[in-house]
Order: sequence, then C-alpha cells, then structure tokens
Amino acid sequence: MSPDQDAAESVGALLLDFAAGTLPRPLSVLAATHAALNPVAAAELRRLTAVGGALLHDLDPAPIADDALETALAALDTTAGEEAAVPPTGGDVPAPLVPLIGYDIQRLPWRWAGWRMASVPLPLDDGDWRAQLLRVGAGARVPRHGHGGSEYTVCLEGGYRDGEERFARGDLQVVTGGREHAPVADADGPCTVLTVTNAPVRFSGRLLRFLTR
Repeated sequence: MSPDQDAAESVGALLLDFAAGTLPRPLSVLAATHAALNPVAAAELRRLTAVGGALLHDLDPAPIADDALETALAALDTTAGEEAAVPPTGGDVPAPLVPLIGYDIQRLPWRWAGWRMASVPLPLDDGDWRAQLLRVGAGARVPRHGHGGSEYTVCLEGGYRDGEERFARGDLQVVTGGREHAPVADADGPCTVLTVTNAPVRFSGRLLRFLTR
C-alpha cells in the first residue's frame, strides 16, 4: 500500500469512528474541524451519518464531548455547496473550535516555542491524547521530529509542505508509525494548525534532543 493510500484510509477511518462516536475527545474535535472546513470530508461525514444506523448498529457508542458531531453538522449546514465550503484564510475560526478558543486566533495566549514557532495548548486531554494549536512563521521549517505514535494535523490558516505533499486550510494530514518529518510553512504567510498526538515529540538532531530534555 502506498503512503497516499495509507493516509487516505487513515482519514476515512477517523471520519467513520467520529460518526460512530468512538473517538477520544481531542480527535473528535479535530475530525469535526476537518469536516467543517473541507467539502470532501463534509460529504463523507454526511454519508456516514446517513447510513450510520445500519452500518454502526453493533458498535459500542461513546459520548462525543460538547456535542462535537452536532456542531460539525451545523457548521456544514452553513455552507452553500462544494465550491463555497472553505472560508478564506485570515484567522477565521471553524465552528467546532469556537467554544474552546473564541473567534479570534490572533488574540490567543501564544507561547513562543522556538524556531519561529508558537503554540497554545487546548483543554482536551484524554488519556495519552493531547491537542494544541501551532503557528509557524512564513517559510519556517519545523525541526525534523517523530512522535513514537500518531499525529493528526488540520491546517487552519495558510499552508505548508511536507515532502512532496502540500496542505492548505481544511486539509488533514495523518502521520503514524513514528515516521519522522520536517514540514515547511508556505513563504507567503504564517501557517496555523491544530495538532493532536498520543506520544511526545522526539527531535532527530542531537542538539535538539539535548535542548528539549
């Protein structure tokens, strides 16, 4: 299976589990955010929700915190169609994140994280799962790192490249199996993302490993 196929299946599985209500809270919010911004994910979530009674009858349900599924579907109702579903960049906060951070990303208590990056942790801890917003300066590269687990990232503002792939507002990237990577923000402006992980960051270089102990 190619990396692209593996990533696509991971995104599909995430949306299926979200529709079933079986995700931990951080991933529920991330999936809702992805669906609120991305028309393809929105259509898939509506399909899964429509057939959920038949396909998910035998699954053990789990509560979705803060009505995340209803919030996502309500956000989808505000879009007119496939071409108009993604709002412009510039700090627009998707509906599933509004209860957590309000309407203005710019005014959040950003904390400097080094290497032209800043972060804001979100109060969504659930077991090993953690969520945060990360902002990377225009053209800046995130130091090469892995997680020893899974990393889910939804782009909220701007865009970035990771190897040959580019991710823009509403796109979801899934990195699993401890794979290392070093994303680079687009040169024309800062990039803001929502990330959810279940293992600590592990930097590759010796100096970075020493500085982050």
